[in-house]
Amino acid sequence: MKIERPITSSHWSFGVEGRDPYTHVMRLHVNGEISGYQNTNEHRWAKDGDKILFFDAAGEVSSVFARNSDVVDAEHWSGVYNKNSQIRHQISRKFCTANCYFRTHFWNDYASKMYHQLQRCWGEVPIVAADYTRSFEIENNIPVVAHSIDTFRQMGLPLWPSIDKVMWFNGDYVLYQLALREQADYFIIVEYDVYPNLDLRAVISDIASDEVDLAIGNFGESYAGWAWHDRQEKSQVLWNNFYGIEKSRTRKAYHSFFPVVVVSRDLALSLYSKRIELARVLSVQGTQEHFWPFCESFVPSEAVALGYNVRNISDYLPSPAHLSISDAMTMDEAGSSEYSLAHPTLDGADLVNKIFVHAQYKLGLPAEEVATWLRNRYRYTWDPGIQTLFRDKFVEIFGVPLG
Repeated sequence: MKIERPITSSHWSFGVEGRDPYTHVMRLHVNGEISGYQNTNEHRWAKDGDKILFFDAAGEVSSVFARNSDVVDAEHWSGVYNKNSQIRHQISRKFCTANCYFRTHFWNDYASKMYHQLQRCWGEVPIVAADYTRSFEIENNIPVVAHSIDTFRQMGLPLWPSIDKVMWFNGDYVLYQLALREQADYFIIVEYDVYPNLDLRAVISDIASDEVDLAIGNFGESYAGWAWHDRQEKSQVLWNNFYGIEKSRTRKAYHSFFPVVVVSRDLALSLYSKRIELARVLSVQGTQEHFWPFCESFVPSEAVALGYNVRNISDYLPSPAHLSISDAMTMDEAGSSEYSLAHPTLDGADLVNKIFVHAQYKLGLPAEEVATWLRNRYRYTWDPGIQTLFRDKFVEIFGVPLG
């Protein structure tokens, strides 16, 4: 997929034309400052029509750059160095290719609205990464890459821990399918229940500038109380037992959250190989059902162990993110909030059920306070259908009207 509006690195290479650059990390800031390269002759910069100007510390123009339109894989500018007419300077920054995917297992009016919100944030047409284990129809003219359990079986990936949990447990599998299909530098996977409200291309440009291989939510060191910590630790122990000291690994386990994943193709292919190799280890030891690591622990743990650059996606967002398992909101609530990413954003019965799950099991409130919390969460601005579902659910749980 060709990117019509290129994702450009914010890091420029700068130096004498035809020679190795002085630096690869120069940044031209919107306020006119230059960082990443300290020299009195390159003190500030400005755009003047179709030219880029560099100024020295005295405020005099030191270089004038014109765009070289013959270079197609980078933004390349060159021009005469005013203090020595025999020297030509050049600045350039690379283009990165990136494919954006909307991941879903169904399609309805709600999914369509969420898809088109992602399209507005991406600036181009996202591709639907569709779980067709149970087929469904998608709007005409929307590009689709389909996957199913059979897709992953043909890729040599095990269907663990059980056939009914493959898609949920192994959320990373679709990354490998896409990396094998496409030559893009980056893949962005956005779940159907994420409401984005940001310039996603600017975020990806910054991620590419920092040469980040994996940007995910809630990235950090794992801990004993996290649901998937034990599986990650035990899979490592089994690996070490199988290979012995020659290929043993002593490293930390990490956790993450997968509503939005940005991954480089290089890392995705490396993780695919690791999944295949780990499956062989666990098959030999006969422990696959209990020790196969969950995607949200496997991906960051292996990425760090392999030496890739992993960051919290929140480091690159223009405003806070709401990345929760169960604290759901409507599209209107997400759209009017401060959040650049809001998850889960739901509709209808899915929204109501998720709110009740959050109140009953996630907040840790005493039972008598749950009803009060739910009464406060109810909104008279909701769609009438959602209001009815909420009130009916309240009566079902508590045996009394919402009030």
